[in-house]
Amino acid sequence: MKVEIFLRDENIWLTQAKIAELFGVERSVITKHLKNIYYEGELDKDATSAKFAQVQTEGQRQIKRNIEFYNLDAIISMKKNLMD
Repeated sequence: MKVEIFLRDENIWLTQAKIAELFGVERSVITKHLKNIYYEGELDKDATSAKFAQVQTEGQRQIKRNIEFYNLDAIISMKKNLMD
């Protein structure tokens, strides 16, 4: 399996959709687990997530959107939560 990753500041970052693809689950499962991880204080959201601008071409226009990404700490925590 290949999953496209985003590298920044010597860290791996993935979107919720890419984390779901990596672990073979629906995106809604990732959303639920991330919400619980942050609610329970397992991780600090400000330290493990960031919004990065992504430019996409839609028709003949280029659209810039801020997409939320999660770093390797969040990805590892997600894996642990999925195994429970």
